[in-house]
Amino acid sequence: MNKRNPVAKNANSFNRAKTEINRKRAAKKGYRKHKKNVKETYRQAA
Repeated sequence: MNKRNPVAKNANSFNRAKTEINRKRAAKKGYRKHKKNVKETYRQAA
């Protein structure tokens, strides 16, 4: 019986390149991380 590695099998679907958020630019647009009303996200500010 051949046992396969489930981590290696699913690695390509999870380990992807990601575009990081420019926090300095988001802060200039008015985004603050710690607010009482956390409806805004980096994606909306970027």
